[in-house]
Amino acid sequence: PFYLFWSNPQLLLLIQTFVVGAGSFFVYAIAKYIIKNKNIALIFAFVYLLNPAVERANLYDFHAVTLSTTFLLGTSYFYLKKNYKFFIVFALLSALCKEQIWVIIALFGILLFVQQKKRLLGTIIFLVSIGIFYLLIWHIIPLVRGSPHFALAYYSDFGDSPTTIILTALLSPPKIISIIFQPDRIGYLIQLFSPYGFLSLLSPVFLLLAIPDLLINLLNNNQL
Repeated sequence: PFYLFWSNPQLLLLIQTFVVGAGSFFVYAIAKYIIKNKNIALIFAFVYLLNPAVERANLYDFHAVTLSTTFLLGTSYFYLKKNYKFFIVFALLSALCKEQIWVIIALFGILLFVQQKKRLLGTIIFLVSIGIFYLLIWHIIPLVRGSPHFALAYYSDFGDSPTTIILTALLSPPKIISIIFQPDRIGYLIQLFSPYGFLSLLSPVFLLLAIPDLLINLLNNNQL
């Protein structure tokens, strides 16, 4: 619909920049909610805008998954505030950006169930998210493409189908550890966490939400 105003691919880049930049407001809101200090919260928002990973993602063409950075921040904020209507809205916006985001939303469902005692809501979100992820990876995307998901080739060391890859990864902890501790993987993690001074490690509960994407990046056979 935005093309009604300007039919140019550059419009997508402008929208992406605007949405990614708007993530700083959620970073500020989250930091203010947790730390109770406006000045420190403002510093975190500023650091977010200077984060090399965020800037690189924004500069690297247009990808819908880049928008999920802001949408997931919104999901996290409304989770903390227990505003479940907006939580669902931003969770849905996040998941629509990329198929694997549904797994992250499923993890939010677990947090709702365990941490906030929202048993019914957490269960529904978990089951729906996992169900949609399964349909997308195992059925819908292969049906549309006429072949399996293109990214499966990145995990050929673990198998040639989604089921085989997931089962092999779950049942081979030593193999997972050996891959993660390769020099280029360690360098990737350092680059990822260092802009915030590794403070992310002090919030293990929310760090769990990053596991799906971390494993996707760490276990693929591309050079990082």
